[in-house]
Amino acid sequence: AAIVARSMGLPMGRIVVATNENCVLHEMVSHGVLQKHPHVVATNSNAMDIQVPYNYERILYFLSKGDSRAVRQWVEAVHRGDKLQLPPEIHQALL
Repeated sequence: AAIVARSMGLPMGRIVVATNENCVLHEMVSHGVLQKHPHVVATNSNAMDIQVPYNYERILYFLSKGDSRAVRQWVEAVHRGDKLQLPPEIHQALL
């Protein structure tokens, strides 16, 4: 929601992402790396105990300006277990 709001002109500084030991989203935002983790650590914040962020397809679609082919390739790579390095322009748009 913050990425969309910023693109619509809402003035805001940086977007802060909270996570737990299952730092999949942190790795995507901080390093531009997305990969399915082989195991999930059970924590008190079980909604964040995930292998892959559940909204990342929408975020990538939005940031890629609707490039559904690229998003499909990225999503398929991640679900195969590949380590995906986001293109620099997509990663930069997350920051």
